Amino acid sequence: MAVLMSLGGNAAGDGFLIAPLGTTYDAEIALWTDAGTASVTLQASPNPANLVFSMAGPISLSTVPTIVTVHAQLQSASRGDTTIQVLQGTTVVASFNITSIKH
Repeated sequence: MAVLMSLGGNAAGDGFLIAPLGTTYDAEIALWTDAGTASVTLQASPNPANLVFSMAGPISLSTVPTIVTVHAQLQSASRGDTTIQVLQGTTVVASFNITSIKH
């Protein structure tokens, strides 16, 4: 069984979040399994964009996508400098590199 994720419909594993100064712009993370169920948590590590999740976990997953929102509070210093990790226990089972941009 695999845990799958997408950010804003993008499942490529690399994407962007908008972090305009003084406001927040939420993006949707979809999490699901290819079969069966799983209990996972979310974290950002490293987290220079200071990501905030609507729910960090535990999150119960099935083959039906579960939606969690995320937003960045700071802009990235370099491309892909923040990583969203999906953990099953202490094991990273999925990850997504993020670049937080102003526009």
